[in-house]
Amino acid sequence: MTIFRLISFVSGSSITLSSTTALFGAVACTYRAIPIEEDQSRLVVKLLLPAPPWPARLDHKSGPPGRRLAHDAQAAADTQGMC
Repeated sequence: MTIFRLISFVSGSSITLSSTTALFGAVACTYRAIPIEEDQSRLVVKLLLPAPPWPARLDHKSGPPGRRLAHDAQAAADTQGMC
């Protein structure tokens, strides 16, 4: 069983991994250590995730929960003649 595949490794600098799962699909992750001072560094992580299918991105109900609630409340008000 393979959890991830090593794509790139630069000693003391970065490592890039990829994986394909049923839940997330194909994903990639790069960890990069950027030196700040002699005894400090910053760890930066970059994730590459697949975009959702087009219908999900265009669907007005795929927005944040607050936006969905506002839209549903407006729709209910419209059907009841309140607006």
